[in-house]
Amino acid sequence: MHWNHRLPVLALCGSLPGLLACGGTQPPAQDLTQAKSTVRAAEEAGAEEQPEASVYLKLARDQIARAEALIKEDENEKAVPVLERAEMDARVALELAKTNSERQTAKAAWLKVEELKAEK
Repeated sequence: MHWNHRLPVLALCGSLPGLLACGGTQPPAQDLTQAKSTVRAAEEAGAEEQPEASVYLKLARDQIARAEALIKEDENEKAVPVLERAEMDARVALELAKTNSERQTAKAAWLKVEELKAEK
């Protein structure tokens, strides 16, 4: 085969990686669902009523909104780390809410024990 016949094949092969890279990736639907689910869990645990937890909850919500905008612009690869950060912030909010709730339960139990001691 003459080198002139190979030129189109080489040009196609050389541009194939570029075409694949430009095609983008699939929207990170599972990451988005997971982040939103963790936000809901934090809300249900009472994160909005607790100052420290509410800060992380707001960060998670803001990042989810940013990721959704990136997905809408077909910037799926950029959205993934944003959603990962949203998930982590939502988890922090959830854990802070749980800890506070457990602290309140323990405090109530302690007060009940003190009441019972005083009655004797």
